[in-house]
Amino acid sequence: MQAIYRLNANEIDLNFFEALKKLWSNKKVTITIEVDNEEIDQKELWQHMEATRKKYPLFKVSKDINLSDLANEVNL
Repeated sequence: MQAIYRLNANEIDLNFFEALKKLWSNKKVTITIEVDNEEIDQKELWQHMEATRKKYPLFKVSKDINLSDLANEVNL
């Protein structure tokens, strides 16, 4: 069984943990904390994408190059 609780960190208190203990009594549980990235700064995202484009510019691969052979060489 699985449950996901989405809440602000300041809403976590002893009452929350007591409710968890009551709900999941005598069961082994795993608690994972993960930050939601719901609010994305569009400008920051765009700047990161532009920096990545400049770092890895587009290029054309010659039709004479066998990409499978290159991959095999890397994976030796």
